[in-house]
Amino acid sequence: MLSSSVRLRQVLLTRFNWHPEFPGNDQVALSEPWLAHRETLFRELCFASVAAQTLSDFDWILLVHPQTPPRLIERLASWPAPCRYLVWSDRSLSEVRSRLSQNTDVVLTTRLDSDDALHRQAMSQIRRFYYARPLNWVIANFENGLQLDLQTGHLVSMRFVSPPFSTMMHVLPGDPLGMGGDHSELPIHHVYATIETGFPMFVQGIHAQNQRNRRGGGMAVVAPDLLRTEFGISASRRIGLGASETMG
Repeated sequence: MLSSSVRLRQVLLTRFNWHPEFPGNDQVALSEPWLAHRETLFRELCFASVAAQTLSDFDWILLVHPQTPPRLIERLASWPAPCRYLVWSDRSLSEVRSRLSQNTDVVLTTRLDSDDALHRQAMSQIRRFYYARPLNWVIANFENGLQLDLQTGHLVSMRFVSPPFSTMMHVLPGDPLGMGGDHSELPIHHVYATIETGFPMFVQGIHAQNQRNRRGGGMAVVAPDLLRTEFGISASRRIGLGASETMG
């Protein structure tokens, strides 16, 4: 388990419109309709939930495509976050890696997509998990969460193995931005554990172009007030109607 002498850093990694490992999506991620819709999803789901975190001692890195309109980058960077918040739009990530590695022994890097949300206690639960267990869990993940249909406002419970909310432990000089590959294959390639809390720890937003993420069968309808009380999401559950996207 992590001792008090270990210099620990937590990182939340969100790719707003830039997946460096998938450069073919550049054209889609820079279109005006896509950016307008994604900004709405990011503000009302992702950013709202991070702003509500009970733990503030972490770095949040938002990766933005270098060709994104400067006014949008400035707007994203201006929003007040309770943590160390960095909007990064340079193609080179070496400076980010250097910053995250300074005066640090272990980095816990958590993935959060820009159209999803985390429970307000997610970052603190992750830290508690790693401090309480032996240092052999390379990947830890929340598997109990919610899916929110952004067109109908329908909110249901869900559970599945290795959703895109994983945390990867990096003992430096490892790559503090590494996420271990495709989230669905993490249990195959890494030592993997589930963080059990007894309540939903994430909200996965479902919209027109990520229908493949919809989970069916055996799910209970959830009271909408849970979004506000547990995730800090105060906006209408029907978010971004009329906009279209072609990236998930």
